[in-house]
Amino acid sequence: AWGGNGSELLAPYLGELGHILDEPQSSQIRAPIVVILATSQPKPPQGAIAALAAHLDDEKNSAASTAVIVRSLVANSSADS
Repeated sequence: AWGGNGSELLAPYLGELGHILDEPQSSQIRAPIVVILATSQPKPPQGAIAALAAHLDDEKNSAASTAVIVRSLVANSSADS
């Protein structure tokens, strides 16, 4: 099994993924991007947390996507650091 750092692999793509979430036509790929940003291991990078926080109240979110965002924000809040 690969024991690498998924957050490090994700870091170069954070800006692009955030821009995709900004697009009005992103509905087909929005949920997978939210899951990727929220569940990066060992811990989502701060850029991912910032992107999720910026999109928390988007009307384009499904209830499931909103729940994933909230769980990630709570789990990775600065109070836990």
